Amino acid sequence: MKMRKSVVFFMVLSLFLLSGCSKKQLFDRAEAEERKAEDVDLNLLKKDRNDNIYYHKGRLTFRFETQNDSLSIKSRLSGKLHINMTCLSPKKGELAVSTAPSNTDSDPQSQTVIPLKKGYNDINFQLNVPKGQEIILQNPGGRDVVFSKPLIYKSIPVEERTNIFLISVDTLSSLHMSLYGYERETTPNLEKFAEDSVVFLNAFSNSSWTVTSHMSLFTSLHEHEHKVDQRAVYEIKNQKLKRVKPRAIIPLSYDIPFFPEDISREFATVSYNGGLKVDARFGFYRGFDLYYSNDDLYTQKASAVMFEEVRNKLREAEFPNAFYFLHTYHVHAPHNPQMKFLNKIPRETEIKEFDFNTDLGGNKCIFKETSDEFREDIKALYDAEILSFDHYFGEFIRFLKENKFYENSMIILVSDHGEEFFEHQRWAHGSDLYNEQTRIPLLIKFPGQEFQGKKIKENVTPQDILPTLMDYYGIKHSKNIRGQSLLPLIKTGKSLDRPIVSSIYKFKPFELLPGKIAVIQGKYKMIFNKDYTQKTYKYFEYPPPNIDSTLELYDLEKDPGERNNLFSKNIEQKEELFDYLRKIKEEMDNAQRRTGRQEKIPKEMLEKLKALGYIAK
Repeated sequence: MKMRKSVVFFMVLSLFLLSGCSKKQLFDRAEAEERKAEDVDLNLLKKDRNDNIYYHKGRLTFRFETQNDSLSIKSRLSGKLHINMTCLSPKKGELAVSTAPSNTDSDPQSQTVIPLKKGYNDINFQLNVPKGQEIILQNPGGRDVVFSKPLIYKSIPVEERTNIFLISVDTLSSLHMSLYGYERETTPNLEKFAEDSVVFLNAFSNSSWTVTSHMSLFTSLHEHEHKVDQRAVYEIKNQKLKRVKPRAIIPLSYDIPFFPEDISREFATVSYNGGLKVDARFGFYRGFDLYYSNDDLYTQKASAVMFEEVRNKLREAEFPNAFYFLHTYHVHAPHNPQMKFLNKIPRETEIKEFDFNTDLGGNKCIFKETSDEFREDIKALYDAEILSFDHYFGEFIRFLKENKFYENSMIILVSDHGEEFFEHQRWAHGSDLYNEQTRIPLLIKFPGQEFQGKKIKENVTPQDILPTLMDYYGIKHSKNIRGQSLLPLIKTGKSLDRPIVSSIYKFKPFELLPGKIAVIQGKYKMIFNKDYTQKTYKYFEYPPPNIDSTLELYDLEKDPGERNNLFSKNIEQKEELFDYLRKIKEEMDNAQRRTGRQEKIPKEMLEKLKALGYIAK
């Protein structure tokens, strides 16, 4: 009997090891035979916590391999192989791909010639090679090309591939989505998609501005723990407010785990994003084979461009496992929706576009009161932008289905924050933590439509997304995090019963606004407000609304608009929420702002931030 148990154990162990080996044999990041980087501008090189090197120039960041007129790599795989890589060429030309000569040959064996564009090239080719075969890429023109680390993999049938799409729609409020009960039909395609998905009815962002919210998504930490910021320093001199230090980016410290680094151990990792507040300079590039910012701020088809980029990648690169982070500013101001979508919004308005700076006055005027008619017109433009995004999202889902990607894919849709239209005497976002700015959508479609149709009432947060994804695929990650895997909640309905934190406390889009912290647990939300300072009143052209209470408490079930402050009432959960809020505030007060490496914001990026309204013109 013992002998039989031992045989069974070793058979199971052998099968496990074999399955692990076969998994590894599908995908590899090849190392160059000879690395050459002495001529590279060190200012263009970045790294991650595992000391991988990345090349960053303009809107493009990728894993760096070499800058040379040739690249020689040895494959640890064999057979019919696919190779994908990024390269930057100083001029138009060709890239010759060959294999090293055998013992009887004196010359390399020519295989194929790939045309090179000046600038960014996404290279894909196939070779049939034995294990350990040297592969040579040569630029006949003799000019150095910047090569990324090659991705070498075996193709498998499309329906067997694992694709994960994490789609972040910047500034999309669930309060303006018909999927979540909004009176206008703004999300018909998302409603159809929701039938295959788990829909989270009470998702709250961890901040009301893009940088902090996305960094919390990728680290599962609060703002005072990841400490990523964009800031300037102001002082009052001669009764005038002056900026005394230039705006700078404080990127993620290399010693803080960034989840795509862990995901990239088993997945090719690609991002097409809108840049600016998710620019690589903040540290968002880490773990990505390719991090490409498409500068989608002004176009009416921002998400269409993003989805076309990933469609092209799916057509050209047949990765067995791939993680895609897709981000768009499609519904973010300035609002200029296509007329075919605006005409579907049941409100006649002469206003066809809204520019935060020219029509409102920029971020110095976020407290400017306008007519109800004007506010409703701008809401109509915003709703038309949501309807427009929904259309292009629907096209992308149809592409995935028609090309057999959909069934085995995990597709996650989320937003970083919402948008306010003066419901609490403010415009836009990044200034408060009421539901207009913090209630967001969250949908997860699992492979095979597992758990489809479930609607979860439990409070959740973007900090939970990557722990859930990694739990599902068995990927190890840092345990010292704030988020939790949502799989137990989805499978059993067991309550997480934990407070959720949203904040704009030390790290804010507008330095001169007072810090705020919100704690949500169950049906209650408590908000702590710092006081406005003299600098605040000198900076903003319209006075901010009075802070009637340092502490606010709302019953979100009875009062979702957060109008009736219950803090003075005898509420059972009040003391528990207050104790937790006080603890988080103490942590944030005690956290030191990092004064380490900073990056100057380029002039081009400053101009685009002005267009978003974050910087006054």
